[in-house]
Amino acid sequence: IQPVVDSFNQLGIPTGLAPAVGFLMLVCLAVYLFPRTSLLGAILLTGYLGGAISLQLRIGAPPFNMVFPLIVAAFIWGGLYLRDPLLRSVLPVRR
Repeated sequence: IQPVVDSFNQLGIPTGLAPAVGFLMLVCLAVYLFPRTSLLGAILLTGYLGGAISLQLRIGAPPFNMVFPLIVAAFIWGGLYLRDPLLRSVLPVRR
C-alpha cells in the first residue's frame, strides 16, 4: 500500500523488505500474546521498537515519531505487568 511505500522510501529501506518487516512484527506479537512466552515477546517487541526509534533518529524525524514507540513499549510492559504475577513479584511497586 502507498503509505508503506512512502514510509520505506523516506526511511531509506528497500520496499521489498516490507513483507519481512511485517511478518517479523506479527511473530513478535504472537510470542507476546501467548502467556508462557509473553516475557520473551515483550523483550522482542521492545527491540523491534528500538529499531524503529533508531531509524527515526537517523532521518531526523520530529520528536513525536521517536516518542511514539516509547509509548507503545510502555503499554506493552504495562500490560504484561498487570497480567503476570511473577513479573509483579520481581518488580514490586512500593507505596
